[in-house]
Amino acid sequence: QWLNSEDDIQCAIDSCPVDCIHWVGRQDLPALEYVSSRMVKVDVGIMMSFEGGPQRQDPFTAAEDFLKARAKLVERRQQREEDKRNVAGQWK
Repeated sequence: QWLNSEDDIQCAIDSCPVDCIHWVGRQDLPALEYVSSRMVKVDVGIMMSFEGGPQRQDPFTAAEDFLKARAKLVERRQQREEDKRNVAGQWK
């Protein structure tokens, strides 16, 4: 959307019948694009007919869950590296 004016983008947001267009910060975009690329896409007409039907996880929640899981993975990796250094230091 980088070539559209803010007014054009806001008009698209306001006129979306299923509220699926949102303002997103540039820093949030990579995670949202990643999780969205793995989600099943649903036609707008089908989305509109799902009154009370099966709910899909929205990309914002999916991105938040992805970032939390990634942070835990990074933390575990750092802890393993620290543990390795501590064990290696004991043998010196």
